[in-house]
Amino acid sequence: MSRQKAGLRKEHELANEIYQTTGGSIIPLRAGWSGNSAPPMPDLLIPYKGSLRAVEVKTSGQKRMVVDQDAVEDVVYWAMDMNEVPTYPYLTVKFT
Repeated sequence: MSRQKAGLRKEHELANEIYQTTGGSIIPLRAGWSGNSAPPMPDLLIPYKGSLRAVEVKTSGQKRMVVDQDAVEDVVYWAMDMNEVPTYPYLTVKFT
């Protein structure tokens, strides 16, 4: 399985876990083609109590991982530029 497909699967699993845990009251949205859009975008968008959680998902099959500074900056700057609703950036790492 390609890294891209593995990452998409982890995004799907995380979104499903959030949906199931909250009994469907929180519905995460995948920012489709987030890695291929012109502006940098997070992987998941999670509306919660009038705010938005912008989540960047990284995966690794190793015991440890170094996340590129650009990946962190992208989600932080995206959240800072979102003026319509309060937006909070998150970085998640899923170790397989």
